[in-house]
Amino acid sequence: MSAGTVTIKQDDSVKELLELLKGRRSFATISRFLLKGVEEGSQVLQGKITKERLTGEGPFPVSKKRLGVVSGRLRRTLRFTRPRFSAGVLKTAVGSNVKYFGKHEFGGSGRQVRVSAAKVKAYSVKNAFGRGKRVKVPAHTRQAYLRKDTTPKREPVQAGLRDHATRSYGIAIEKQLIKAMEGGMA
Repeated sequence: MSAGTVTIKQDDSVKELLELLKGRRSFATISRFLLKGVEEGSQVLQGKITKERLTGEGPFPVSKKRLGVVSGRLRRTLRFTRPRFSAGVLKTAVGSNVKYFGKHEFGGSGRQVRVSAAKVKAYSVKNAFGRGKRVKVPAHTRQAYLRKDTTPKREPVQAGLRDHATRSYGIAIEKQLIKAMEGGMA
């Protein structure tokens, strides 16, 4: 699942470098350097999102736009697609194949969700019903039921993109365009 779209505008230094390169390099060569810059920027951005938004012991308040680590699977599967040109626009996407990624990124749908029946082992509860004694709960089967999906929208990846995308991509693309100016290969 993809985490949405963030548009990044060229800054003045990238525009100037592109203007200088137009007469010296072919469009194909400039494109290769731009694609390499976006790939490098994506790697830096993935590291920043993972470090700032997908670490620590949760649960965190929704306002922090962070997810705590339980298994680390989401961090391991977060990936950026290879950048490509589409209709004259350079595009890349970020996402994960983890089932719960979309729920945390975009929030619950508000629709009814079925919770399956489950067998519950016997356990005891201290101070149940305001008493000072332990109450033993026998093994039983919890019945299936419907509940409303109210998962809050945490958007850790989108928040990381808003915070760091422009700078991460800008620096990486600028570095690659300078290499192109100097005659280096991608």
